[in-house]
Amino acid sequence: MCIMCMPLAAALALVLVAPIAGFRPRLAYLCSWGGTYQVNQRARSFDKAALLQLVVATAVFATAMSAVMAVSGPAFLLPVRWLAGGIMILAFAEMATAAFPMVAAAFGLTVPALMRSPWRSASVSEFWTRRWNIFASEKVFRPYVFAPMARYGAGLALFAAFALSAFAHVLMAFMALGRWRISLICGAFFLV
Repeated sequence: MCIMCMPLAAALALVLVAPIAGFRPRLAYLCSWGGTYQVNQRARSFDKAALLQLVVATAVFATAMSAVMAVSGPAFLLPVRWLAGGIMILAFAEMATAAFPMVAAAFGLTVPALMRSPWRSASVSEFWTRRWNIFASEKVFRPYVFAPMARYGAGLALFAAFALSAFAHVLMAFMALGRWRISLICGAFFLV
């Protein structure tokens, strides 16, 4: 769902700013989250470790997807299907952790991370604040929702941030799937 929105957001970002000449400067602008981070140029390189990380994460993703597709039918197998789905999400995050910097290095850029291996989180707080969807955490929810609401209490601020995230995920899921029931379930996850 989120990946589906990225080309639209990138096109909108390039339309709203002054014209940028050249492919690499436009790519650098998009990779810097609209100029909010410093993107440095460096020598073009090929990151073998990131490629290996990407290949392993893709294999885990494919295996988990096969499990999701194979396990259907009896209700007692539903936890296996949900576990495989969770593994798919973490494998996708690991693919984003590896692919984005690998492609940027091939173009000779140093860019901020999209994800930071969320499966390595030692706590729920570390997962949501430092490893999962860094852009949303650092550039949207923390400064515009959590920080202003924190003066009324951390619990209220957390609820407000996750409620807004739930709303956003309902809309993205509906745009991707066109079905309200699954979209509302997706949003309910963030409220819980």
